[in-house]
Amino acid sequence: KQPTPFRTDARTIVEHTTEGTVPGNTYGAQARIININDAVVASSSWTMNSRTTEPGYVYADTSYVTTSTSPFYSYGLAKEWNGDSYWIHGGFPI
Repeated sequence: KQPTPFRTDARTIVEHTTEGTVPGNTYGAQARIININDAVVASSSWTMNSRTTEPGYVYADTSYVTTSTSPFYSYGLAKEWNGDSYWIHGGFPI
């Protein structure tokens, strides 16, 4: 009998709360799925914001199909423009 595959999904949401205009490509999100050995098994491309004039958010989705019964977790990344370069940092793994 073949093992039954299952699908794991992950979503990362990055929100900004600054009032006023925020230029496009100021912040972004990347969703990732990590296995028990801390290896990235799936990741989305970066989703960047478009020009906004009020608080808003962006999100990124990814999924992974496997027959493994090992645990997986989601660990998303945020990317923010600091005026000179992008600062990339992680969220809380879930």
